[in-house]
Amino acid sequence: MVHAAATIPWYRSIRLRLVVTAVLVEAFMLTILLANSYRLVSDALESQTRNRLAALAPLLDAALAGRVFQRDHSEITAISKQLVSSKYTEISYIIVLDQRGDLLASVGKVTPQLLSGKAPEDRSVVAALTDLTYDTSVQLTLQGKAVGSARFGLSLADLIALRGAVLEQSILIALGEIVLSLLLLASGGYLITRHISSLVSATRRIASADYSTPITIPSRDEIGLLADNFNAMAATVQSRIAQLAESESRFRSIFDAAGDAFFIHDAESGQLLDVNRRMCEMYGCTREQALLLSLADLSANVAPYTPVEAAEKLRLVRDGPQTFDWLARRLDGQLFWVEVNLRSARIGTAHRIIALVRDISERKQQQSYLEHIAHHDALTSLPNRVLLADRLNQAMVHAQRRGQLLAVAYLDLDGFKAINDRHGHDTGDQLLIVLATRMKQALRECDTLARLGGDEFVTVLIDLENEAAGVPMLTRLLAAVSQPVPVGNLMLQVSASIGVSFYPQEAVDADQLLRQADQAMYQAKLAGKNRYHVFDAKQDSHIRGHHESLERIRRALTQGEFVLHYQPKVNMRTGAVIGAEALIRWQCPERGLLPPAVFLPVIEDHPLAIEVGEWVFNTALTQITLWYGQGLDIPVSVNVGARQIQQADFVESLRAILAAHPDVRPDRLEIEVLETSALEDLSHVSQVMDACRMIGISFALDDFGTGYSSLTYLKRLPVSMLKIDQSFVRDMLDDPDDLSILDGVLGLAAAFNRQAIAEGVETLEHGAMLLQLGCELAQGYGIARPMPADEFPAWAAAWRVDPSWCNLPVVSRADLPLLYAGVDHRVWITAIENFLRGQRDTPPPLDVRRCRFGKWLDVESRANHSAQPVFQAIEQIHQEVHALAAVMVDLQSQGRTPEALARLDELFGLRESLLGQLQVLIRRSSPGA
Repeated sequence: MVHAAATIPWYRSIRLRLVVTAVLVEAFMLTILLANSYRLVSDALESQTRNRLAALAPLLDAALAGRVFQRDHSEITAISKQLVSSKYTEISYIIVLDQRGDLLASVGKVTPQLLSGKAPEDRSVVAALTDLTYDTSVQLTLQGKAVGSARFGLSLADLIALRGAVLEQSILIALGEIVLSLLLLASGGYLITRHISSLVSATRRIASADYSTPITIPSRDEIGLLADNFNAMAATVQSRIAQLAESESRFRSIFDAAGDAFFIHDAESGQLLDVNRRMCEMYGCTREQALLLSLADLSANVAPYTPVEAAEKLRLVRDGPQTFDWLARRLDGQLFWVEVNLRSARIGTAHRIIALVRDISERKQQQSYLEHIAHHDALTSLPNRVLLADRLNQAMVHAQRRGQLLAVAYLDLDGFKAINDRHGHDTGDQLLIVLATRMKQALRECDTLARLGGDEFVTVLIDLENEAAGVPMLTRLLAAVSQPVPVGNLMLQVSASIGVSFYPQEAVDADQLLRQADQAMYQAKLAGKNRYHVFDAKQDSHIRGHHESLERIRRALTQGEFVLHYQPKVNMRTGAVIGAEALIRWQCPERGLLPPAVFLPVIEDHPLAIEVGEWVFNTALTQITLWYGQGLDIPVSVNVGARQIQQADFVESLRAILAAHPDVRPDRLEIEVLETSALEDLSHVSQVMDACRMIGISFALDDFGTGYSSLTYLKRLPVSMLKIDQSFVRDMLDDPDDLSILDGVLGLAAAFNRQAIAEGVETLEHGAMLLQLGCELAQGYGIARPMPADEFPAWAAAWRVDPSWCNLPVVSRADLPLLYAGVDHRVWITAIENFLRGQRDTPPPLDVRRCRFGKWLDVESRANHSAQPVFQAIEQIHQEVHALAAVMVDLQSQGRTPEALARLDELFGLRESLLGQLQVLIRRSSPGA
């Protein structure tokens, strides 16, 4: 902005302001000085008057007191006249009164008021200035006694005149000082401000953009330094202006040369302030035209590309940069796509919005083409699987909202493969194109026909009142496909098999609908082709639940939700930890830690079982390596299912897994095979075991005794360990049959030179019985539950054999009846308890000779053990048991059940005493006792 040159009026000049300011200050100071002088002179006048009064009082008292006392009027008058006429006393009048206040004499300018005593006396000089006479009175005393008073007026004319002269001189001096100050200030103001004119002229030149003429001020005072700094500033400004001009030129060149369009908007109003050349080319306008355009002129004016949305985009820039695609409009009305990047910027002190706009019409065309390819079949231009999924989901929502049905029809061409193989893919493609067109024509405009690939198509039929409403369209589809199709010189003909699934269904999504239609399509093919089949949701519910379980288990394997726990195997006689069995668990995020019975049966006949089995092998071998590093070197047994071990490549797969764990010796791995699994293909399983034994891996038959055991079975399978099923071990204390099976299995193991290990050892009594039967190896909750791998080393280091197991002898074959006798007694006691608790209708035999234990006492034990003293104690306790049981049964019959039940502890105590005596008898009967 250039300022016009102007002269400063005299009344606005600095000189005048300096002079006026100085005069005002000087006047103020002189006023204070004069006021102070006046006060001092007045105080001096007051003081002098007081001194004169003080001097006159004794004189009047001496001259008049005696005369007043004598009441000598003539003398008093004569003296008074002398005092009034004397120039030394300066008394203007005098009035003499006696003690009673009677007038004795009055001389001078006496007024009636003075004579009457009504005129007040003056208290200060100020009060006497009206008549220049200070009126006062003095007391006349004679020898200390008041004889009268004299009132007189003291003239102040001389003192007042003196004061006036002093004040007049002070005023003259002040006026002279003011004049002198004005002269001095005017001269000083001129000296100070004479160079300011040069500065004013320089600022005018600067205002008119003239920086060429410097200021020349020879003085080296502050103004001279100011002039030098001003010259330097002008030079800097001139240099900066040149730089800015160059920068502006460079910016404009770059701005106009940019390949993208630039818009600069005002942040508050949104007004367009500047554009570059590319913008003019892109929108078909000049720069002047562009600056007059509004948002409506630049927008397509169709939602969501209206001026309202454009203004909102500009507003949102305050929250951060904005990038979006926009449908823009040229001045000739042509629409095209642009990508807009909005940024907020500060240019100088102004807040602006910069829009970078790029023409993306070609990209949009390419994107549209790619989207078409992504959502449509390249051969038939029908929707593909992706677009089908989107339309099917929308149709499902639509059906739910309107309460109508939709049908998903899965269509597969019958005989297409033969045509494709015989006449080639080109012919097959031409056939597909024609059939796709016919099928689309057979459907309604609202229906969807999609190609999944090959000769598989899917149609989505919407707005059906009921299932029967879809039959006409399905019939038309079958007819459209079955019509002959001319392709070149050939006349081709196929048919279609269609599977149909209806929606809504409970808890079914789009993928499940397609799978249902797919399954129904196969049913149509099985039924003879060229027909449709409707999916039965009820029949599929069980299969679908099984499939969902498989998917969840697969996801658990992928996401690492499976873990291995390890149950120790021990030698109950030596206390050695001989190994551990790896047992899979599912650490489910939703349901917690799940046992294998929850999920293994689901995958038993599925290939997923092999994947899980291989994971168990890898995890167990990794754990063996980790334990070995911690000083724990034990074999680990892994359970293998029938499907896995019967795989043709089982041995090769196992070799690869072992190769991935080179630090693990093969003999540290034991494979447990279910007896029933091995029987499915005995020959193949036997060969697999032999191959694994060559590697160094041993085998154990798990749950032995629950399958179809035979001597041939044991002979042909090269297993080194028989695992006695826990069901026999758990119940052997209370079931003589299970004890017999257990004894038989141990006999088979010994006969075939196999080791035996008992599962299900839950109590110390189980362990003691097994040791007496000659079975030293065991596992079960009575020893340890399965535990996480990191807890196993500490448990193995701390585990010790229970003292009750120490020194237990192995019962000879001849003394096995002693063990059976103890079990029989337990069974009898349990029967008594069950009867008393109402869980049995009749009590067991109460006759001491009729129970199985009593029969044993009578027959076998008398012949073999009656000579031993402990036998007598056993017999006595047995009689006491029966006697107590008879009493308790009698109480029960009388309806006194609580009394009977109260004596159960006594009955159990006798049972334990009898079993303890049996153990004593067993020890004494054992060899070496």
